[in-house]
Amino acid sequence: MIDIRFGRETCGSLDQAAEREWLVTDGLGGYAMGTVAGLRTRRYHGLLVVADRPPIGRMLGLASLDPVLVVGDRRVRLATHEWASGAVDPAGHLELATFDLSDGVPRWRWAFGDVVVEREVAMAHGAPAVGVVHRVVRATGPARLELAALCSWRDVHGERFADGDPPVEVVADGFVFEGAYRVAAPGTRLQLGGSWFRGVR
Repeated sequence: MIDIRFGRETCGSLDQAAEREWLVTDGLGGYAMGTVAGLRTRRYHGLLVVADRPPIGRMLGLASLDPVLVVGDRRVRLATHEWASGAVDPAGHLELATFDLSDGVPRWRWAFGDVVVEREVAMAHGAPAVGVVHRVVRATGPARLELAALCSWRDVHGERFADGDPPVEVVADGFVFEGAYRVAAPGTRLQLGGSWFRGVR
């Protein structure tokens, strides 16, 4: 298997990092897919795409997990989103030090001052399940991560429009979104809430 690695020169350039895509599959027709920058440039991009009607029927579930690094009173948003206006906010790719793909596992490392945060994504083979691990790899002082789950349940070929709050059921160590899939977050404090992302591309 070929290992791929990009440094800050590529990762920090939205044009370059958004052109480079990664893909991890579950062996059933489902996948996780996105860009090095974390910017979703296709309807098909997301962390959990389930093959519910193989070979062509797929549903996008977990679109993104947006990490926020909290260091003291500073909050650094590490995600990257583009809006209908063309604005990019947040622009987490600017803090992205490296991206590598090794043994089929994509790994991002953001560096902010002396703090390094890492994310890895892997899929379970033979099951519609994805594992996303975030960790603070290095910090000389207190640092913590917050994650915001951007959830949906739509055909990958279609769009979803705000139409009231989606049903979310709290379960042990996580929640179930619209009765379609479970987001597990063991050992974390869960706070449900949120709003539609209106105007996101």
